[in-house]
Amino acid sequence: MLPTQRRIAYIHTQPFGAYEAGTVFVANTARGIAEAGAQSLLIAPDFGESADGVLEQIGLTPHPDLLIELPRGVRMELGPLRPSWSGPFRRGAIALAREFKADTVICRDLRMAKMLIADRYPGCVLYEMHNVYTLGEESAAEEYFSARKLKRHRSRIPLEKKVLAHVDGVITLTHGLRQMLTQRHPVEGRVLAAGSACRPLANPPIAADRRHIAYVGALDPHKGVGNLIRSLDRLPEEARLMVFGKGSGVDTLRDLAATHGVAERVEFAGFVKPAALPTHLARCRAGVVPLVDIFFNRYVSSPMKVFDYLASGVPPVVPDLPVFREIFEDSSPAVFFKAGDDDSMVAAIGSLFDDDATFRRRHLAALHHAAAWTWRHRAEKILDFSANLPLRPERKPQGPRSAR
Repeated sequence: MLPTQRRIAYIHTQPFGAYEAGTVFVANTARGIAEAGAQSLLIAPDFGESADGVLEQIGLTPHPDLLIELPRGVRMELGPLRPSWSGPFRRGAIALAREFKADTVICRDLRMAKMLIADRYPGCVLYEMHNVYTLGEESAAEEYFSARKLKRHRSRIPLEKKVLAHVDGVITLTHGLRQMLTQRHPVEGRVLAAGSACRPLANPPIAADRRHIAYVGALDPHKGVGNLIRSLDRLPEEARLMVFGKGSGVDTLRDLAATHGVAERVEFAGFVKPAALPTHLARCRAGVVPLVDIFFNRYVSSPMKVFDYLASGVPPVVPDLPVFREIFEDSSPAVFFKAGDDDSMVAAIGSLFDDDATFRRRHLAALHHAAAWTWRHRAEKILDFSANLPLRPERKPQGPRSAR
């Protein structure tokens, strides 16, 4: 290790091994930091699987500058998080970051950020926002979320305000959210916009028969998969929909496909490990993101499924929302449709089936676009950002402190 090498710790409070988007995101971020030239430490709760095994199934290999710590004693089953493990884990994570002598700590959990602030961690603390609670009623979506979830959402507003006021820096996934935070919170000059990314494939597999439409991700109502199924009978007869994802909504979507007479044209592939996903996407002519038009989808999210499509050369079909205009300033890789307009979505998908030349052009453009949106490039932006951030005056350390 070089004497001047930066040390970055990334604390993730979800179980490492769940293979959900969060696990894939943090593992790629931590490895990207190592690829960018820093010493990288990823800390997450032990899920009973080896770190190397999880990396392999995500499609990553170990890196000499990436260390993964899965603290023992906090193993858990999938399901609701319990206070019995969360507090001890957070305190242990701070202790590990201090032992590592991390000059920057990144976390995406509000309570973790609050503890780092209260502990006066002797380094830069970055809060990476994967949700937002303080932008008022405009961020609510009562028709898609339960009253219980909305109540929990609003209960986090005071905590988020405190964290944003005292953390050293904030990472958002979109420029739109960065701009809003700067307008409404005292965070001027302390916010970096850095969205999701991908690992471009040197030789992406390509199947001879590319007649499938891909959807990758969660099956919650606000993801819009139902709109895609309802529209399938208006697409070319040879088109088949492959749904990669799991969740409580799958039975509802199966019933919907049967009701609309397209059950034989929809394949519910379930969860596919990220390392195996490119083989499946090789059969796909379009990768659809049928998100509904709500605040979170417009300004907060940076869907990883878009980057899965790009890395495999699958042209993304996306709603014309600000988050996607940020990714595709040059729209050549993607086909846009009017959000919430099924006719527009059908026309966008159909254009990739009607014209082989259009598909080939967008396929090559997707591969080219992926090369500029890598995890290493994202990590380089984070390293540059954190290196130039002064510690908040109220957070300047007063000598070494142990994590209580």
